[in-house]
Amino acid sequence: NKLQEIADLSQKIDASRYPEKIAGRMLRQQILDAQTQITQAVNSYGDYKPIVAELAKMAGAREAQKYLILFQNDNELRPTGGFLTAYSIVRIDKGTVVPEKSGDIYDLDQKFRKNIAIPEELGKYLTTERYWHLRDMNIYPDFKKSMETFYEYYQTVPGEPDDIDGIIAVDTQVLTWLLEVIGPVQIPGYGTFSAEIDQRCDCPQVVYALSEIITRPTNFIKEDRKGVLGPLMSAILSKTYELDKSKFPELFAVATNSLKARHLQLYFVEENSQTAAEKIDAAGRLYELPNNFKDWQFGQNQDFLAIVNANLGGAKSNLFINHEIKLSVDAPQDGFLNNSLEITYRNSAEADNCNLEAGLLCLNATLNDWIRLYLPPNAELIEIQGLEEEAEVYEEEGLTVIDGFFKLEPLGLARIRMTYRVPYQDQENYNLRLWKQGGIDPVPVIIEVTGGEEELLMNQDLDYSTIFY
Repeated sequence: NKLQEIADLSQKIDASRYPEKIAGRMLRQQILDAQTQITQAVNSYGDYKPIVAELAKMAGAREAQKYLILFQNDNELRPTGGFLTAYSIVRIDKGTVVPEKSGDIYDLDQKFRKNIAIPEELGKYLTTERYWHLRDMNIYPDFKKSMETFYEYYQTVPGEPDDIDGIIAVDTQVLTWLLEVIGPVQIPGYGTFSAEIDQRCDCPQVVYALSEIITRPTNFIKEDRKGVLGPLMSAILSKTYELDKSKFPELFAVATNSLKARHLQLYFVEENSQTAAEKIDAAGRLYELPNNFKDWQFGQNQDFLAIVNANLGGAKSNLFINHEIKLSVDAPQDGFLNNSLEITYRNSAEADNCNLEAGLLCLNATLNDWIRLYLPPNAELIEIQGLEEEAEVYEEEGLTVIDGFFKLEPLGLARIRMTYRVPYQDQENYNLRLWKQGGIDPVPVIIEVTGGEEELLMNQDLDYSTIFY
């Protein structure tokens, strides 16, 4: 109520009555900006209120909560943000984090007794696999749907807890950002981990060090390779709790940026907690965004694009891959937009020696990429170039999906070009939502609408609006 009172009072200020500049300062614009920010703060409070009410419960204030933490290796990109490489069980009791167990995802799969046929798309390139394993179950870009699938089967694994309250997925970017704030951490038996750039990969030291421990082949059995992740996450959490309060704003920025960019994603078993996470877009939803598809007038005035890539058998090559997007849009004719999409992928590094006998660290190899392009309902594919085979077109949760595969070699370039039609009625205004996949770096985007061009950077979901010139 107090916030709303302040907002109402601020709106009574007539900025036009004040000089545009005073003492070299843009006074009028500052007043307008302040009014906008106050209004946004009120709106944001309404959005965050549900999760604020749930925070005490999530932090174990009333009773202890148990979470399954999944580590997604974004250098081996998968639909929700990375290959599920390791896990940890933590209990949060009155704000205190108590690690219970951690391990390699392969440990879970060894105990997983279900023989489920591997989905055709995965089996195409994961040729050594006959069955669908837990480690490959984040097949859907919608985090909730993937975790519902994963958790259903996780519950059948002997010896695993049956009282999990939620699943928290993190990737290497979250670890890096946290280490930038708290400084290096030392793990007995594994060494020191930091956010400093390692020249061997031109990447954060923590990324290279984890790859060395987990991935490099050896001529001896290396016990519990991925057991480092549990102690590492515990050490980071412990050091975080010991931080001076002056660092709290930086930690808050890490949390909010990680959630917005989907480097950190949340799934809760209990409905109220899940609803709260979805309300602030912390749940990695594709099918049910905060501005729900059902609320949008598809076929009237809303375009949509989600590009989802999955690395199937391409080592950790996403560490060296970046891509850019160009979308060209013509004014609607006969109730349809005519769109041209170009996605360019580049691998900036030489191939590693991935021969097991060499015993070297294999990070960069040929990428086998399973790509899915999510478009508005009733979109129509006209032509697509750059895929290994003919694209499949189908509907998924109300969206049109263009599905295919392409390859990208080290030091190589791959380009996907597609033309398609989208139902659209508004002759004056163009509105687009670009959905960002978890686990990827910010993506340069060029949007050209009837000759007018803008350059953007997609580091979270983007809502873009302009007029047809």
